[in-house]
Amino acid sequence: MTSAPEFSYVLSADGRAVTRQGRASATLLPRADSVVMVVPDTEIGWHRINLPRAPAHRLRAALGGMLEEELLDDDEAVHLAVAPQPRAGEPTWVAALHRPWLQQQIDALEGA
Repeated sequence: MTSAPEFSYVLSADGRAVTRQGRASATLLPRADSVVMVVPDTEIGWHRINLPRAPAHRLRAALGGMLEEELLDDDEAVHLAVAPQPRAGEPTWVAALHRPWLQQQIDALEGA
């Protein structure tokens, strides 16, 4: 039998000062008005690329093609996130996460 994964949490009334912190399973996390999920750095692969010149509806496929050799998983098993306000043809950061792991974490939090 495996135990439920635990999540680290931080509560802040004003978004600046920590009022409470700890670790708990998803069902035991304290209630909050808003939730921000922060992915551990061990779960993210960072890639610096020149953003392809592709229409928005084809950007995901273009990114997958560019990073194909660097990704450890099949393209469909990877979630890609581009840095804010990227410009086509210019350098940007792309974060790559294992999609099933990410979905499992989100499902646990939403289910709680």
